[in-house]
Amino acid sequence: MKLDWRGLLVFLGLAIATAASWYAVNRPEETSSGPQPVADERFSYYIKGATITGFNPSGAVLYELNADYIFHDATDNSISLERIRMDYQASPTSSWMVEADEGRMNEARDFIELLGNVKAQRTREPGALATVLRTSALRLEPETSVASSASQVQIEMSGKTLSGTGMHADLKLERLHLEANVHGRFTP
Repeated sequence: MKLDWRGLLVFLGLAIATAASWYAVNRPEETSSGPQPVADERFSYYIKGATITGFNPSGAVLYELNADYIFHDATDNSISLERIRMDYQASPTSSWMVEADEGRMNEARDFIELLGNVKAQRTREPGALATVLRTSALRLEPETSVASSASQVQIEMSGKTLSGTGMHADLKLERLHLEANVHGRFTP
């Protein structure tokens, strides 16, 4: 019996082509290890891993806000942010590093609402003790250097801890007012 090699090669070629096309149609979808943005009809676009830079009226950089995701809301022209890290220059001598889980900027971009694990740390010259502010929600008005919160706030500075409910701060003048239920702990 003589084997038809040409027929066998054609059969094998067709079998491989069939298997490859079945795999291409039925292969499992690739999944990313990182979180993916949620599809929402309100958002006209989103940007992954971007920076928003704000300038003061004289043109100097006021803040650089980095976010893992930036979403534009077409219904009110606001911006929603996820996993925020911001370098904020309150004055030529006062700089703050701000972090939050999420946030929002209104259409005019005159305030930033920060939500979830908000931490603002005043950066000073090397070796100096930093001031750290922690809260669950903070409203920052970059151009006026005003920060406010209606939530529980904890402030740590120079070995002292103050906490209270509600806060109003002028970051440029370095003045802070806790509004209610103020408690403090001072360690030598």
